[in-house]
Amino acid sequence: MQTTRKKQRIAILGGGVSAMTSAFYLTSYPGWKDDWEIDVYQMGWRLGGKGASGRNRKHNQRIEEHGLHIFLGFYDNAFKTMQDLYGELARSPGEPLAAWHQAWKPTNHVVFMEQIKGEWKPWPVTFPTRPGVPGDASQPLSGWGYVQTMLELDRRVVAADRPAHRGRRRRHRSHGRRGRLDDPGPPRHLR
Repeated sequence: MQTTRKKQRIAILGGGVSAMTSAFYLTSYPGWKDDWEIDVYQMGWRLGGKGASGRNRKHNQRIEEHGLHIFLGFYDNAFKTMQDLYGELARSPGEPLAAWHQAWKPTNHVVFMEQIKGEWKPWPVTFPTRPGVPGDASQPLSGWGYVQTMLELDRRVVAADRPAHRGRRRRHRSHGRRGRLDDPGPPRHLR
């Protein structure tokens, strides 16, 4: 006598990037339909969560979104997932965005804006370019590598925001030591 195994029900709550990534990987297992019944529950009709966008018909089909979303080059898991998704799509070369790399525009310069006392202030940041292709994990950063990268970015942002009197020496209130405004160097505990 053969027993029929009952499928396990899986509920995915929300339609954001994490939820859709979960659904994608769960449905990537061979024979998943025999083992699982997967349902996605999303409020409203649009998937994408905070990464969702749409067009406003009343304003000439202008794209409206929750905000700019940047996939920095160190998001290897996200880029690997996109490569896997495009592999399953198997689009023909003549189709729009036929390959995963056509859906992304690489850049290493970003300008963030902050409103301070009613005035918009730009924060231009040039990120270091990593070797390799995002998602191939050929040049993974270690935990310390991430810390060093973030400290260097922080140093660049702070240095770019210095007032016009660059180079003048002043006493650092927090450390009681003398330093240069244009080259803060690494934090004291890293020297």
